[in-house]
Amino acid sequence: MYKRVGGAATVKRIVAEYHEGLSGVPYFSSRFENTDMEELADRHRRFLTWVLDGPAAFDSAEDRRRVAERRLPPEAFDGAMSVLRSVLDRHLGGSADIEHVMRAVQRREPLIVNPDDEDG
Repeated sequence: MYKRVGGAATVKRIVAEYHEGLSGVPYFSSRFENTDMEELADRHRRFLTWVLDGPAAFDSAEDRRRVAERRLPPEAFDGAMSVLRSVLDRHLGGSADIEHVMRAVQRREPLIVNPDDEDG
């Protein structure tokens, strides 16, 4: 699947556009002010590559720890999913690969979302 969608170049474009889209969302724009965006982009590229069955691993204890440090309120997760779908639609053109990626992220919602954080 990774090669079919365009490999590293496509993953890099998707992640860059995803971050650009998130920067327009107030919750994320303020949160990104104190974030090493290159490190975050690297993690997101590794995650997306892994989800697309590419040559990257993303399930180490360190990866899980980093995600747990940055858990999102439910509304922010919903907004991030909306931005992600929009970006995937532009880059993957309505293919079944979009649903594969969206399901992979959705399955990890309990790790990503802090249900007690309603306000962010």
